[in-house]
Amino acid sequence: MHHSPSIIGQLQVAVIGTSGHASAELLKLLAEHPRVRITALVTGSDAHVGKNMFSLPCERLEPAEIADRCDIAIAATPTEASLHYVPGILAEGKKCIDMSGAYRLPDPALFKQHYGLDHTDPDNLKHAVYGLPELFRQKIRQAMLVANPGCYPTAVGLAVAPALEQGIVDMQVPVIVRATSGYSGAGVHYRPTGGTRPYKIARHQHAPEMAQLMNDYVLQSGTQLSPVQVSFAPRINDDQERGIDADVSLLLNGEYDERVLQDMYQSYYHEEPFVSVVDREPLLRDVVNGNGAQVAVWKEGSLLHVISVIDNLRKGAASQAIQNLNLLCGFEETTGLPHMRVSSRGR
Repeated sequence: MHHSPSIIGQLQVAVIGTSGHASAELLKLLAEHPRVRITALVTGSDAHVGKNMFSLPCERLEPAEIADRCDIAIAATPTEASLHYVPGILAEGKKCIDMSGAYRLPDPALFKQHYGLDHTDPDNLKHAVYGLPELFRQKIRQAMLVANPGCYPTAVGLAVAPALEQGIVDMQVPVIVRATSGYSGAGVHYRPTGGTRPYKIARHQHAPEMAQLMNDYVLQSGTQLSPVQVSFAPRINDDQERGIDADVSLLLNGEYDERVLQDMYQSYYHEEPFVSVVDREPLLRDVVNGNGAQVAVWKEGSLLHVISVIDNLRKGAASQAIQNLNLLCGFEETTGLPHMRVSSRGR
């Protein structure tokens, strides 16, 4: 028997931050989500106050007022704004998903080094759960605060998880990551001029985040304990609006057949609705405007070579936040997220 969702059965969600690319994607997805009603749109910008979006006015609200209006709050805000809103909402007993970098790095000193801010909420930082569902699903279900991952670390985390879980990586050597993002990853004020440009080489704030997530995952899998190091060189592609193409090289700790490595990845992601392992070059056009990832694996001498592609605004931000919301609220993880399985066979 089909019931149309009643207002009573719907989750009340407050969205903080209304001007960024990721926020626009998030609002679009929430508006389509069958179990959700957006009950507050919070802006920190005078220019946006009173502006109507999704038949709601944008308002300036304090954390306690936001908590009053929702079951769960999603902050699509710059890092310092998240540090203003999130603690007060959590203090009122409401769950939060934070899409900024505010709660991704558990060490306040490392946070300060990479974000240039003092961490003003170390207590909640201790309890934040890193929101990459394919790796940390069980922890996310129990969380009060989920740190939605960065876009590059999402693509890279999906690229390395099966290899880390199986313990086939030589950890004495850094994991080498080269990745390209569409220009939407550079924010709403970025003006593309054409071509591909390297930026923040060896000093991008996502590098320690990748190392952290790999170390946490290795710890959780109980495979090996030497700390993972990451060498990261990102680029922006001014000719493409969306998408991340991450190219990851890992040193294997033994002799493995390429087919065995591909099968290992296939079986790891076999049940995952949003990750397809393909045996050809993954294509950004297959994932852009969608919620999924494509991953492909090659053996190159003693290296495991993985390519992983996602939409930076969806799986790299907004649809990942919805996956986390579904896990936090006990909904089916795919609710409100159209997903398509991509055929893995055939080149």
